Amino acid sequence: MTDKAEDRIVEMTFKFIDGNTEEFAKWLQKIGATIKRRSEDEIIFDGPSGVGTGLFKGIDPINAAVCIGFAVAGPFWPFVFPNLLKKVEAKWKERRKG
Repeated sequence: MTDKAEDRIVEMTFKFIDGNTEEFAKWLQKIGATIKRRSEDEIIFDGPSGVGTGLFKGIDPINAAVCIGFAVAGPFWPFVFPNLLKKVEAKWKERRKG
C-alpha cells in the first residue's frame, strides 16, 4: 500500500510541476485536503494530516514532494513513505536526460 501511495504522490508532484494544477487540486480534495488559496502560480492547502503547506510555480520536484508528503502523513512522512524521494529523484533525472 505504501508503494502505491508513494507512486501516486510522485505522479501528482509532477502534475503540479508540469502545470496541471486542476488535476492536482482534484486529487488533493479526493484525499481529504482543504484548499485554502489557489491561483495559476500557487496552491496553499491543509493536508489530511492537518499540516498546512503550499506549492508555487518553479518549485523543484524534491521540495514539492517533501511538502506533499508532510501534508499527507505529518512529521512521520519519511517513515510512512521511505522511498518517496528516491522515486522523485529518479523520475526527475530521467526527465532531464530526455
